[in-house]
Amino acid sequence: MDSPVKIPYESFIKIDRKSETSIYLQIANQLINAIQRGFLPFGTKLPGTRTFSEMLEIHRNTAVAVYDELSAQGWTEGFPNKGTFVIGKDQEKPVKLNNFEQNNLQNYPVSTGFSFKTSNILDNPFEHSDCEYVFNDGVPDIRLTQIGQHSRFYSSILKRKSNQKALGHYNHDGSEFFKEHLSQYLNLSRGLPISKNNLLITRSTEMSIYIVSEILLSAGDTVLVGALSYFSVNM
Repeated sequence: MDSPVKIPYESFIKIDRKSETSIYLQIANQLINAIQRGFLPFGTKLPGTRTFSEMLEIHRNTAVAVYDELSAQGWTEGFPNKGTFVIGKDQEKPVKLNNFEQNNLQNYPVSTGFSFKTSNILDNPFEHSDCEYVFNDGVPDIRLTQIGQHSRFYSSILKRKSNQKALGHYNHDGSEFFKEHLSQYLNLSRGLPISKNNLLITRSTEMSIYIVSEILLSAGDTVLVGALSYFSVNM
């Protein structure tokens, strides 16, 4: 591979110093994007941390953190007295960067490099708006949230030694401490005479509905619904 100095890293790596994302993660993510898109092919030798830090005008410790992150994720490998190299799928030649502005590696690619069958099931019906005023079905006013009171409750509960022991009561189907108190809550609020053994904690509503459908339904069963409802479950 040619000398790494010839690769214009400073041309396609953009650093936003006002971003909440750490600088070393910004750089690492853009380098990973460059590797995935073929701009840095297999076997490319990365510059030394001193040279790299001077090119991007960052602290050398930041450059070291970038290389450590790439190595931890399995994108590069360092060899004593040789340097750090890109590892992965071999490529015949690197992809040419014709226009650095159009190939901004900080942004996600607009389209995939392969074709696939599209489906309206994957369409996201939710819209995001940055408008000052939004007209919808109504949401709670977050200004009414008693954040100070909640934080005091959480702090008080977490400081109790008896509750610290409960954090270790965990198994594959959920926290025993949580299930016991949830069953008591359902007894009082919903009139369900259940115990913690009748509860299964899942990661999401979608997972819960999936497990229930797998238990109740078999291959070839017909399910009738009035209309498709919950978007995430339909996916």
